[in-house]
Amino acid sequence: MRTKPASKSGIRRLLSLSALISVAALLGCAALQSRNMSDTLRSPSSATTSAEASNSRTGVSKEEAQVLANQYFHSRFGACGVTAFIGEDETHWLFEVYAGIASIDEGTVYINKHNGVVSFKSK
Repeated sequence: MRTKPASKSGIRRLLSLSALISVAALLGCAALQSRNMSDTLRSPSSATTSAEASNSRTGVSKEEAQVLANQYFHSRFGACGVTAFIGEDETHWLFEVYAGIASIDEGTVYINKHNGVVSFKSK
């Protein structure tokens, strides 16, 4: 069975739609970044305080480490992307950083389990 070749107007519409989606995604990330940066700038002290408060008892929990990793991500990379828990070693919680619309692997955030100190190793 033969299929019809795509018409030029159909290809143009598809390219226009693709360009429109790309621009919308970029603008969405820019809007999120500007909105979330004010939250990020206000939040670290409260997250650090909760991490420090738990340090005297049990150290930094995985959930607190996730908050710290997210705050580090937003302060360094902006709003587009995610941090993903990938494991732990004896002294650190480990979170992989995927930045941008393409989710590029930028490196690993290390959260010290005892004192909440955040460090980053890029790829």
